[in-house]
Amino acid sequence: MNMSVKKLVAACAIALASTAAMAQNVVTVPTNPYVEPIPNMDTDNGALIITIFSVNYDAAPWSYATQLGLRMDDVLMSTSDFATEGKSLSWVLPDLAPLGNAEDLRWHVSAGDGGNNQNAFSARFLTTTLDDTVSTLNGVVVNANNAYFNFVSNLNAVDGTPDIVTDPADPRYATQFYGTTTATFPFFTGGSVTDALAFHLMTNAARGGTGQAQIDRYESENGVIGRWTLDIETSTLSWNVAGSTAPVPLPAAAWLLLSGLAGLGVVGRRRGTDEVRIA
Repeated sequence: MNMSVKKLVAACAIALASTAAMAQNVVTVPTNPYVEPIPNMDTDNGALIITIFSVNYDAAPWSYATQLGLRMDDVLMSTSDFATEGKSLSWVLPDLAPLGNAEDLRWHVSAGDGGNNQNAFSARFLTTTLDDTVSTLNGVVVNANNAYFNFVSNLNAVDGTPDIVTDPADPRYATQFYGTTTATFPFFTGGSVTDALAFHLMTNAARGGTGQAQIDRYESENGVIGRWTLDIETSTLSWNVAGSTAPVPLPAAAWLLLSGLAGLGVVGRRRGTDEVRIA
């Protein structure tokens, strides 16, 4: 076989492998009808939900909420590869057509687990945070779960997902429970659409409502922090733990293939002149 053909096959295989690796990590949220009701924290395994809302209540109130097809137990670091270096997931969010100025939008990803402040490790709460390092009290984890439970209950009270509302007084308006800061947390859980958010699992590690909660940040064994990002223009939500093992994005794979073909063209011209062939 001509050597250039072998290299062409190899280049195509590399590009296809990169594309396949990326495709396996893509999660697409379907449009309505979607799974209802949203699993709540009283199941001890609440759904992962995203909320987006405008802080410009007077001029352009707008709020969006939908589940992501995963539940808390699906993304726990101890039982999944969600914090593995190179992990990359993306969701194409349905019906995401925000009103008003994108600079007014805030967003947040969370999941709740039932429990109470009388039972150690019974209450767990997953949340994005604007800061990489945060701290909170045991009782706050329980309060956050209560807020999550009430919010998801309100979402489930109205048929259809995603829930899009333009009335700030509607209990499904995300800022009711997930404002620029969650009411129970002393730090920002959400960010603007240009922010990349860290992810933390918070657990009431001691009995009672006092004392520090146990907080585990999602990061790889090498300390690479996982990040949530939101692209409003393409309606894409992404989770990435960047690192040396990260899959090559599709555009990069395409450029890799084109570069390989261009190189083969040069090699082919040289071999045409020298008449070097390898069987």
